[in-house]
Amino acid sequence: MEVMTLNPKAARFFHSASETFRTAERATQTTVERFFSIGGYTVRLRFAGAALAPLITPALEHLATQPHAAPSLRVDLWDDESTGSVMPQPPWSLEDYSLRGEVRDYSDGRFFTACHNSSGALSMLNSDTNSALWWIRRASLVPFYETGSPLLTILHWWLQGKGLQAVHAAAVGTPEGGVLMVGKGGSGKSTTALACLTSDLVYAGDDYCLIGRTPNPHLFSLYSSGKLDPDQIRRFPHLMSAVTN
Repeated sequence: MEVMTLNPKAARFFHSASETFRTAERATQTTVERFFSIGGYTVRLRFAGAALAPLITPALEHLATQPHAAPSLRVDLWDDESTGSVMPQPPWSLEDYSLRGEVRDYSDGRFFTACHNSSGALSMLNSDTNSALWWIRRASLVPFYETGSPLLTILHWWLQGKGLQAVHAAAVGTPEGGVLMVGKGGSGKSTTALACLTSDLVYAGDDYCLIGRTPNPHLFSLYSSGKLDPDQIRRFPHLMSAVTN
C-alpha cells in the first residue's frame, strides 16, 4: 500500500491563501459563482468581487451548466486590487521554480503549485479536497492567453487524476467521429479548425482539448476561443468583430 505524507509547507500556505480569499469575499460583499461542465465533471468557479469573472469565464461559456450543491472541483479566484486583500508573501524563492513555473517543494502529488512568470498569477490545487486557488495582483495583469484558455494549469493537474489529458491540439468533427490536429505552434492548427466554422463540422477547439481513453478514445471541448496570428485574421473577415485583443 502506498502511503503519502502531508507536505506541511504546502498545506500551511494553501490554508493561509484560502483565508485570504475569504477575507476578500467579506471585504467586497460580492461573490460571483459560475458552474461549468468540463470533461463530464461539474466545476464551480467562485469569484471574490466582480473584476475577474468577465476575463475568466467567456471562453468557458459553451460549457456553462446549472448550479450543483456538490461540484467535483471548486476553484476560488480573486485579485488584491479590487478586493483590498493582501496575499501572503510566498515562502519560496526564485531557485524553487522549475522551467514551467511549478514550485518544486510545494508540488508533491497532493498539492500542486505554480506561479506564472509573465503575470505573477498563482495557481494551486489540493487534490485531496478537490479545491483550488487562482490569484493575481490586479485584473489588468490577466494576460490575453489566460482569457483564451483560463485555468489551464489547474484543470490540467486535476483532470489527469480523472483519466483525462489536456493536449495542445485542435479538433473538429461530428458526433460519429472527429479529427485531432497536432503540430508545433504556427503549423496551421488554428487556421484549419476555424476554417471549419462555416462547414458541417463541429468546432471543438483550436489550441487545447481534452482527451479520454476509456471506454473508447474520445474528445471533450475545453475552450470556445480561437487564436490566430495577426496576418491570419485577414482570412476570416467574418470573425473580426470577435477579436478581443
